[in-house]
Amino acid sequence: MELEKPIVAPFKILGIVAHPDDTQCGSAGSVGRVDFGRRGGDHCIVTDGAVAGSNDKDVVYNQLVERRQAEQLEAAEIVGVKEVVFLSYPDGALTPSMELRRDLTRLIRRLRPDRVLIMDPTQGDAPGEGFDYINHPDHRATGEASLYAIFLGETRPIFPNCSTRA
Repeated sequence: MELEKPIVAPFKILGIVAHPDDTQCGSAGSVGRVDFGRRGGDHCIVTDGAVAGSNDKDVVYNQLVERRQAEQLEAAEIVGVKEVVFLSYPDGALTPSMELRRDLTRLIRRLRPDRVLIMDPTQGDAPGEGFDYINHPDHRATGEASLYAIFLGETRPIFPNCSTRA
């Protein structure tokens, strides 16, 4: 049995999530500190976070988007994330479209991470975790598009105009 080679610094990681607050609920600490402090990882937030960000009937959505992006940049600095990419797809209406796959493929090819943390595209609900809920459709769409983009990141003939490699 062959063992996996040990991880050595600098180790680059990319976390891809649907909404601005999803990093705090998932990958923020791992992405920021995975490489032993020499180089933090990167985050990609797919949606603008406007709809999932508030149930307040008086909210001004453009202001909410700006506030949530500012919060993410501040949080990223605290945990050591180097870059936060906001794709700004409309919140609440995300699909694993070819356009999203292309945008994520372009990002993966540019950043060249060693590992990518994604949302689980197969998780429809989360029973037995102390709470029961149906997984947000944006989470599943982000996970599915991310999974395909990881594959496409190394398949240069697909989306050839997205390549930043020699």
